[in-house]
Amino acid sequence: MKTSKKLFFVFSLLVLLIPIPCFATKTYKVDIKMLPMSIQDERFYVDQVIDGRFDKRYIGTAHVGLFNNRVPAVLSDDLSSTILSLLNMTFTADETKTPIIIVIEELRVSERESITGEYGKAEAKIRFYKKSGEKIGKLFEVMEFIEKVSHWDVSKFHEENIRKVIEKCLISFIESDWENADVQWEDLIEWNESV
Repeated sequence: MKTSKKLFFVFSLLVLLIPIPCFATKTYKVDIKMLPMSIQDERFYVDQVIDGRFDKRYIGTAHVGLFNNRVPAVLSDDLSSTILSLLNMTFTADETKTPIIIVIEELRVSERESITGEYGKAEAKIRFYKKSGEKIGKLFEVMEFIEKVSHWDVSKFHEENIRKVIEKCLISFIESDWENADVQWEDLIEWNESV
């Protein structure tokens, strides 16, 4: 009888443990909430967002599950259209404003653990351009980051961190003297091929 109880225990344990890899998350999806930013500027609107990242598949990594397995983080939608929609909620198009083109060169999230808690980080590197006829010129470039600490899972903060780091980049652009920048103009067709 003891042998059958042991077998039942082992069988029960296997039934519980074997499915775990089957349900393991292969990616962590980040769904950006469409919320207006806390900033405003009536001088410009964002006409276009270009995904200029080298690897467009992922936006970094997240730690998921009971054992904090590291998996690739992805946006639930296309980066360019998602960020453009987000920015259009704050900077409305108007013919009196300057249309700005944004190139997102880097956008990534990451996590790290320490004695003091888990840290969730978002980093962004963005270039700002304007067009003039068949020419395009860079106005400003910025790299910013946001980090949030928690004693629990920080993966849930990736969405908020992305919105905040984009906003931080926009604040840097707004506070720059972009309207008086010494612009080096490039041919628009050649520039489009290089981005």
